[in-house]
Amino acid sequence: MCFISIGFIFIGILKLFNKYIEKFSDKETEKEILVLYKLHCEILDKFGIYEKIFSNTIYAEIVLNGASLITQLLIISLNPRHELIYFSMSIMGSQVFIYCLFGQFIYSETERISQKFYFTNWYEMNEENRKVILTMMTMATRPFGLKAAGMYEINLILFLKVIKLCYTYYAILSKVKVLLIC
Repeated sequence: MCFISIGFIFIGILKLFNKYIEKFSDKETEKEILVLYKLHCEILDKFGIYEKIFSNTIYAEIVLNGASLITQLLIISLNPRHELIYFSMSIMGSQVFIYCLFGQFIYSETERISQKFYFTNWYEMNEENRKVILTMMTMATRPFGLKAAGMYEINLILFLKVIKLCYTYYAILSKVKVLLIC
């Protein structure tokens, strides 16, 4: 719950930052551009802290939910009349989906930062301001997103991979079960 709460605040900050860049004009003073630069650096720094705090927890949650999904698929194959298992399986799948959707939102918002900087009239600014804007554009070319255990980017593609992996393990285990029975 804390992950989502802080994350919504973080997404709101990214949206505000993107709106500020949108309203940004070539008439901005050097002081305002430096404030924008410091804000951008601070957002990157705070996001790094946020990711370090929740990275391993999210990884554990996704792995345990995946294992639970596999187990529930096996239980359903043994006795398909347990309606409660279907409900439980949908809850586990939706938990993984929420994390992945949330990660996708953060990635999308950070991807827009580079686009917003590009669409400012940076080429009409004086050389000092242009350098600062180009530095921020360079920093924003690589959008940042959440990573599970520092390895796997959390986005909708990860959700599809987890579901696919769960079904693959289920198919292997059910095949082994059939071979053991015969």
